[in-house]
Amino acid sequence: MIPCAVPPLDPTPGEARQWLEDELAKVIYHRPPSLLDRIWQWLSDLFANSQVPGQLPPWQALGWGLAIAAVVTLIAWRVAGSPQRRGAARRPGPVLGSEQRSAAELRAAAREQAAAGDWRRACLLAFQALARRLEDAVILDRQAGRTAHELAADAARRLPGLATSLEQAAEQFDSIAYGRARGDERAYQFLVRLDQQAEAAKPLLTPADTATAGVS
Repeated sequence: MIPCAVPPLDPTPGEARQWLEDELAKVIYHRPPSLLDRIWQWLSDLFANSQVPGQLPPWQALGWGLAIAAVVTLIAWRVAGSPQRRGAARRPGPVLGSEQRSAAELRAAAREQAAAGDWRRACLLAFQALARRLEDAVILDRQAGRTAHELAADAARRLPGLATSLEQAAEQFDSIAYGRARGDERAYQFLVRLDQQAEAAKPLLTPADTATAGVS
């Protein structure tokens, strides 16, 4: 049987310092010094100043190994974010909520933000203007808690020709409002065009509409 090569369990101070330097050379640590960076430096300095000749005793090697593992775990947690924060970022909220402005007012506000170069805010307001237009046109009933994807699905039943664009707009809204997307002029102009298309589109009649028309 060929023995497997394994790293030493009791590194010398020089080897331990090299481990730290190799870890710190990774790309994820290339940022301005933080508290965790300073902890790494402190550990590195301890290895550099160690006066223990030869190899470290096993109990010291174990202690250093646990310290390194703890710091790596903390840094990885800070870089990736906690599971709770990542889950919260994916949980969409309502498009309009307590928003009371009319479609025209929201549209005007979106134009102001676009003129100022705040594309994130301009995109969010443009989608809200679209949502309000759909409510005003009675394509959607008023629901303060409706999410972007719920809005897209409900509106697509009345405007099937815009179903794909509505779903794309909803995905865009959530990625900007709750994700890491920042929005840009292209995304804003897409929402402006979709708003105009929704105004020009002829919605399908629902059974309720047909019944009302028959009565009248």
